[in-house]
Amino acid sequence: MISKNYFYQFFGLSFESEIELPELTPVLKRECEADVKILFGITDDELVSPLIKAQELQITPGNVLICFEKLVRFQIIDGNKILIQRYVEVTDWQIRFLLLGSPFGILFLQRGKLPLHSSSLAVEGASILFAGRSGTGKSSTVNAFQKRGYEIFTDELTLIELGTDKTPIAFSGYPTMKLWEETLFYHGMNPAGFHRQHPDKNKYIVPIPHGLSGKAFPVKKIYILEFSEESPFQIVQVKAVEKFRIIRKHTFRKGFIRPLGVQHLFYEIASRLAETIPITRILRTKNIEQMNHQIDLIEEDLKKQV
Repeated sequence: MISKNYFYQFFGLSFESEIELPELTPVLKRECEADVKILFGITDDELVSPLIKAQELQITPGNVLICFEKLVRFQIIDGNKILIQRYVEVTDWQIRFLLLGSPFGILFLQRGKLPLHSSSLAVEGASILFAGRSGTGKSSTVNAFQKRGYEIFTDELTLIELGTDKTPIAFSGYPTMKLWEETLFYHGMNPAGFHRQHPDKNKYIVPIPHGLSGKAFPVKKIYILEFSEESPFQIVQVKAVEKFRIIRKHTFRKGFIRPLGVQHLFYEIASRLAETIPITRILRTKNIEQMNHQIDLIEEDLKKQV
């Protein structure tokens, strides 16, 4: 039986996949070969001379095996192939949920890109990033800006590389975002109209209504979102000496950088971001009822940059 292949374009890369990824926007089959192929098959049991070897993880610079609780195993090879070995009990939904996390993060690092754990806006031909730990409101923030007429560029993950003139460039990502139930209600959206990200979580997958797929914009500014219940809302400029550490802190799957042997590529991009891009820390409350007031203050600061 010949399997049907699906074709996608995101983060500046073309993908050919044997598993359908409805979270992504499909494109027509390209004449040239895809940058990345996602295939079902049999993964290696052991990697040769792995730098890291654990029960569920083996790493060499160009080859990574990662197993998820005997549900599925992924082998990520040279930044251009992801091999999926599935078990009978695992569903396509479970595979997609896992695939769009660590395996893609590893793939991007193998390709020498910097995946920043951030959501972003496209503003006057530039990208404005909102980074932070899980749960700090990255998606909620860009969604609130969207309600004011701004365009969402990426959600949860922003892929960055350097242009020919060493300008940090961000690429459009997944055409969906993930919002908590309370955020949907706050913005007058009914959760019943969306699919849950996970059966055990009140977080929903929401399409991003924009035409920015395949676009790339220079990075203009990075905001770091943090919760603080001890002080009122604050906007604090990050000192130059802190910037590199903060960028590394918010790099997606940063623990893989050294064993993948991409330290020099990461350092080049992170250093350039630290040298040329203003970074601002946003200290905010968790009270969603104050969201609009907080967005007013961020928007006022943002207008100084664009």
